[in-house]
Amino acid sequence: GGGGGGGGGGVSPGDAACPTDRLEGLVFAARGGKTKRMTTEEVNALWKQADIDKSGVLSRSEFNILLGRVFDRAQRRGPGLEAAMMRAAGKGDVVIDNKVLFAIFTAQCIPFIGFGFMDNALMITAGEYIELKVGATFALSTMAAAGLGNLLSDIAGVGFSSKIELMAERWGFKNPELTAAQAAKSGPRLMRMLGAVIGISIGCLLGMFPLLFFEDDDEEKEKDYIKKIKALEARLEEREKIAAVDGGSVD
Repeated sequence: GGGGGGGGGGVSPGDAACPTDRLEGLVFAARGGKTKRMTTEEVNALWKQADIDKSGVLSRSEFNILLGRVFDRAQRRGPGLEAAMMRAAGKGDVVIDNKVLFAIFTAQCIPFIGFGFMDNALMITAGEYIELKVGATFALSTMAAAGLGNLLSDIAGVGFSSKIELMAERWGFKNPELTAAQAAKSGPRLMRMLGAVIGISIGCLLGMFPLLFFEDDDEEKEKDYIKKIKALEARLEEREKIAAVDGGSVD
């Protein structure tokens, strides 16, 4: 069984070194998985039962006796429950199925697609509007307008990020529950990182769709240049006509 504390001493229920979570997991398995979490009263009652000498401190030998009783009960209930106890104790098989790894990947990827889409779409739309409507008034550069657009998209991201996660969970993209030993393996961590990177990349690319509705800047500048040239030519022609009538010359 697991140790109850360092050295030869024992631990009390309020001690930080008390393996209460481990104990709860074992008892949860021994009780057939009827409850996910023990109440404080149940933990204290179990502790008093295990404290044979009524000293208020659970020694290593008392803790081992308690674990022995729990494992005995699990063996009488069947091998499936015993395996559940081993997982609760952090032992046993920690192999993770590929379906579980894929579920971890999609649970990360889908929300990040939403984050990337919203962030890029808002940044591009707001940046373009700021450059066209506000930039001329305050002499803002293109990069300054883009920075202000990014500011607005980040503010929106703070407000909507949790809602995007909740929506993904409602659609069924939830992180599967893992044991502590499974969560410590490199597979789940790698799937989370890949899901986030691939998801944000797809979302940002999809979020560039507002560019389809904006006219090309070079084309717009060329149109403005042509208009200015035509206006200048019209003014010169008008001055030439006036000079011809007056018999003067054009400066």
